[in-house]
Amino acid sequence: MKGKTIDNKRIVKDGKTIQVAGKTFELYISKEVIARRVGELSREINRDFECRTVVLLCVLKGSFIFAADLIRC
Repeated sequence: MKGKTIDNKRIVKDGKTIQVAGKTFELYISKEVIARRVGELSREINRDFECRTVVLLCVLKGSFIFAADLIRC
């Protein structure tokens, strides 16, 4: 399989699995399912806090990616 190297770790994707540094991980939740749920959460927040200002605070390492997706929806 073809792949790319990031930070000296070879990454190979085939759509259902990903190999990183010789370890194979199986897809558990598709990106489409995640995107759909993030959109649902965004709509719920907009509905529940319609007339108020919402402040989103990310406290977990890596959570900024989720937060950015949530804000964009």
